[in-house]
Amino acid sequence: MNKLDKFKKREMEYDLSDETRVLAEGELNGLSFVILNRGSHPCSYIKVHEILKEIDYNDIPLDCHGGLTFSGELKGYGGHWIGWDYAHLGDYIAYSKILHFSEPNAHAWTTDELLIEMEDVIYNLSKLLDFVNKVKKKR
Repeated sequence: MNKLDKFKKREMEYDLSDETRVLAEGELNGLSFVILNRGSHPCSYIKVHEILKEIDYNDIPLDCHGGLTFSGELKGYGGHWIGWDYAHLGDYIAYSKILHFSEPNAHAWTTDELLIEMEDVIYNLSKLLDFVNKVKKKR
């Protein structure tokens, strides 16, 4: 059994709805995460420790799809979150139907793919936080 199968999942459905729906949420390596369907595209978020709240998210050396695009309070969830979206060049977005623009090879992300990406980002973030905490202790 894949360890990501333990999470309750809902498949990503691309549409033009304004309703935000939870695709998956849980905890990995002690960090809470949530993956949301924003209708036209999915977004992924990780709840971060206070130490990262003080840093501009553009300065956090974290490799995630398209780079970090969010830092702040996430509606309906407590604490401080960082996040990224899947609405970049090469990603499928539902608005392309209205705009009559579509990339022939645009990727429509599945919830399983989003969870795999989340696992990778959380692993890297955990390593970064371990490093920051070691440096803090030496001061």
